[in-house]
Amino acid sequence: MHPATQAVSRVPEETERRTQKNGWLDGDLYWARFATATAVKASAHWDCAAGKGKAVRALPAVSGSRSTTSANGTCADLLLSRDERLDKIWETRTSAQAVFERCQVGAYHYVDERYEFTARFGPYALSARNDPHSETLGKTHKAAGSNSRGLWGSARCPGDSERALFTGFVPTEAATVWLPGEKGEETFGLPAFRKFAEQSAKRHGCTDLRLPAAG
Repeated sequence: MHPATQAVSRVPEETERRTQKNGWLDGDLYWARFATATAVKASAHWDCAAGKGKAVRALPAVSGSRSTTSANGTCADLLLSRDERLDKIWETRTSAQAVFERCQVGAYHYVDERYEFTARFGPYALSARNDPHSETLGKTHKAAGSNSRGLWGSARCPGDSERALFTGFVPTEAATVWLPGEKGEETFGLPAFRKFAEQSAKRHGCTDLRLPAAG
């Protein structure tokens, strides 16, 4: 059994996110504006040919729950058919400028908690690693790995001194809960996390992607 399937507790920050109607915390808009301002200043300093977008006044809404067959954002192409128990997704839209991305996948007839995959870039990645009150995965100096709480990886992205941070959470029950007469094992979490991180890194033009080894 992969260590990530033995997760016993939620990361506090991510638990709080799930209680928010729109999926964002109070400080997220600030960090989005900070990231945008930093990118603009870096572009000017290094004389880069980058266009300045509109001011960030709101964050994109996380979609309500939809069938796994309707995935067209950050949950798209995540090998959802590997586990027939999976039935619902919650996702953010894809964008090369996003500083935070998330995909959640549920199997509510079987498991209460959701699979959750996130990507953080620039100041978001730095904040997650340095916040003394956070238990975010990937706070170690290792570029990629896994432990009892989940999976993490990282990559180098254009314009960011901080490596992007990718995290994945696998519900504990996903490895054990099946309907009577059914039996299987958790096969979705690690491949889906790797696919999520690979697609996100590619969208953002990142290189040197480090991920936990495929099982």
